[in-house]
Amino acid sequence: MFRDRRGVSETVGFVLVFSLVMLTVGTVLTVGYAGLQDARDAERAFDVLANNIEDITARGAPIRGTEIRLAEASIGPGAPVTMNISGFAADGSRQFSTGNNTLDTIEYEADGTKIRYTGGAVTRVQSDGSTLLGDPNYRLANDSVIIPIVELTV
Repeated sequence: MFRDRRGVSETVGFVLVFSLVMLTVGTVLTVGYAGLQDARDAERAFDVLANNIEDITARGAPIRGTEIRLAEASIGPGAPVTMNISGFAADGSRQFSTGNNTLDTIEYEADGTKIRYTGGAVTRVQSDGSTLLGDPNYRLANDSVIIPIVELTV
């Protein structure tokens, strides 16, 4: 009357491991979701900010407003960015350079992530690098390039 109890111990082990995995996933979703939602809201707000600035500079809108919620975050001036654009004609005949232009930035920071607006571009900066979130409003054609530079007072 010797019975093998290995099936019971494997079932108990599976239930314990499955419970641990579900508890971990539930905790990450509960705690991390709010932070992810705040970062996503800030990215959207900066996209709206970039569109509003483009409305003012390119379309002549008299005024625009943007709201950004600062739940456990901060907003203010970021480190200045230096922009130098240089190039030459397709035939190599003309060479040009804009020289160094220093641009101020608006920077939102929360939980180690920074979202910046500078020179018409919105970027997310993290410890492992940065990502362009919205294309700047540059106009590129075969014979001309228009790069609007907005001077910010932050």
